[in-house]
Amino acid sequence: MKRSVMILVVILVVIEITATYLMYKSSINKEVKLDDVELKEIDSKSSMAMIMVETEEGEYTKTTSWPEEYNFNSEKSVCISEKGEEVKGILTFDEEENKAYVNDIKEGTYCYLYFDLPKQ
Repeated sequence: MKRSVMILVVILVVIEITATYLMYKSSINKEVKLDDVELKEIDSKSSMAMIMVETEEGEYTKTTSWPEEYNFNSEKSVCISEKGEEVKGILTFDEEENKAYVNDIKEGTYCYLYFDLPKQ
């Protein structure tokens, strides 16, 4: 009787060790499926802009929102080509709609839009 109990305990211990080992192996070899990622195609004729607003100290700081109450500064605002050259005559500003437009883009363009504090 003692011998059969001892054999049973040894078999249970071996089964427990084997089960633990197999669970460990299955957890480290588990394949992880990531979400599909699509890259957005970049158009070479696209345009981007950095919006700069005047502070009370007379300096300009970058903003991420469109300045509603500020005055567009056409003298400071400029567009630069991918080659780093200034592109003239493509930037227009519609004061009625408070929107800037970039026209006749031949290549990638980056614009700096400057807005001054409203005159009081």
